[in-house]
Amino acid sequence: MINIALPTAAGCAAAVGALLIPALIRSGVHPAMAGSAIFLGTWGSALSPGLMFNPQVAQLAGEDVMTVIASFSMQAIIGIVVAAILLNIVAIVKKEHTGYVLKEANEEEGKEFKVNYLYAIIPIIPLVLLVLGSKQVAVIPEISVPVSMLIGTAIGIIAVRPNVTDAVKKFFRGTGDGMCDVVGLIAAAACFTAGMQYIGLTSALIDGMKNSQQIAQIGAAFGPFLLAVISGSGNAAALAFNGAVTPHAADFGYGIMQLGSMAQLGAGIGRSMSPVAGAGIIIAGLAGINPMEMAKRNAVPCIIATVVIMLLLL
Repeated sequence: MINIALPTAAGCAAAVGALLIPALIRSGVHPAMAGSAIFLGTWGSALSPGLMFNPQVAQLAGEDVMTVIASFSMQAIIGIVVAAILLNIVAIVKKEHTGYVLKEANEEEGKEFKVNYLYAIIPIIPLVLLVLGSKQVAVIPEISVPVSMLIGTAIGIIAVRPNVTDAVKKFFRGTGDGMCDVVGLIAAAACFTAGMQYIGLTSALIDGMKNSQQIAQIGAAFGPFLLAVISGSGNAAALAFNGAVTPHAADFGYGIMQLGSMAQLGAGIGRSMSPVAGAGIIIAGLAGINPMEMAKRNAVPCIIATVVIMLLLL
């Protein structure tokens, strides 16, 4: 739901993950499962008028954006519910839904704990600012993810009043770790995507789907899905498909809205199980796990959710 108001997956992952991942882990959920749950929800942007593919499909179909979104919104909601249920089943089978205890939690066991509601509210402030400043809500001027996080950090320092020197050192140490562990991997994934395009793999996959009318249904769903899994970019996969294949939807016996919407949904879901997706790398950093751990847990929910949406939409 937050990803609808904040369409960027990486921004949503940073804002929501920073709040919910520690909360899930503290409640006993395994870190890998906590990260997988957040990562699985980062294709909610498919229902956002601010996502560039909805206006793209609307222009191709000669319809308005909200008509396009309304044409697949119910299928998308059913898909995410199916995915969430399946991820819960995976968590229960792997016994990762409860019982996880942090080492520091063990050390603090038995100590009296009193909730400081002011401190509890502070981590939510960046998320509230992002939602209120989004184009869909627009209650306040638009605020970027870094600015909102800086505001939250400043408020936290004022409220907690730590040693300023130590707080600043920890802040920049965290920034450096983020550059090392997150930005470097995102750059590597971008290079991989460019390499796919350079050797012609992306265009070959698209042409193969375009010339095979018999597998148009499966191709519309799993073509962008597979491209997104491999490249880590749902945008690149959906943009390539909608640019090359969707205008010829009538040749496959489908409407442009159907085919274009399925392509961007498939790409978004595929990116939610990619080990090289920027959003996944951010979440993995927050949870202290390897991105591949989330990809393995999200594989079955994502694949089945794509099949369900494909059968309902096409």
